[in-house]
Amino acid sequence: MGISCRAYNELWADQKVYALYWAHEVPQLKFIDLILGDSYRTEGNLKEAMRYYRLANHGKYIDAAASNNIGVMQLNKNNLKRSRKRF
Repeated sequence: MGISCRAYNELWADQKVYALYWAHEVPQLKFIDLILGDSYRTEGNLKEAMRYYRLANHGKYIDAAASNNIGVMQLNKNNLKRSRKRF
């Protein structure tokens, strides 16, 4: 029991580790990409954040939160033209 608890604690150590696990297990879950984008943005890794936000918006459905976050990041870069497309 102790070994399995330790493994679960490592898996659920933080939101990013947990999301990376599920992104690997079920890559079609776009909500995971949004969570990863938020995690990377919080860490200050804006390049990875943008990558995961774009993955969340890839395909048939658009994630409004991911699209909004891309717009905010573009606005922070003073790229008004690109940011307007996201709002």
